Amino acid sequence: MSAAAAVIEQSTVRFEIPSDRNAILSSWLRSYYRQKPRAVAEMKPETYFAEHQALIKQILEREETVVLVVPSPAAEAHLCSWLCGEVRPRELVLHWGVTFRFARANGFFDALLERLLAERGDRQLIYTHSTKSSRAFAEKHGATFNPMRLFA
Repeated sequence: MSAAAAVIEQSTVRFEIPSDRNAILSSWLRSYYRQKPRAVAEMKPETYFAEHQALIKQILEREETVVLVVPSPAAEAHLCSWLCGEVRPRELVLHWGVTFRFARANGFFDALLERLLAERGDRQLIYTHSTKSSRAFAEKHGATFNPMRLFA
């Protein structure tokens, strides 16, 4: 059993519920912005936050979207980690995910990633946000960067 699988067995992994939405939206916007990827570096902050928030809301409403979360064992309303992707007929699209600072080094993100990758099958693996860590993930898993999947 992998370390990630052990984390899944010891933790509650569930799908997003409506009360998770604000934490997911807020942490997605802030964490991606803090990484200062080239796509964001030249944008005014107010443009980034308004436009990317609208886009994330669209992604979260898509039928194919899956958001897996690990809630805090202390309080179900607080999240330790979350991961957003889309399971499409020919593609598994990974958008973004966050493990909150207080929960890092527990393997939560790897556990969520392993759970979502289990849906890959023969689907092409796509990622939509290019950062140092996502490029390392891509190299390890044979994923292709395609930010156009943010819009379709």
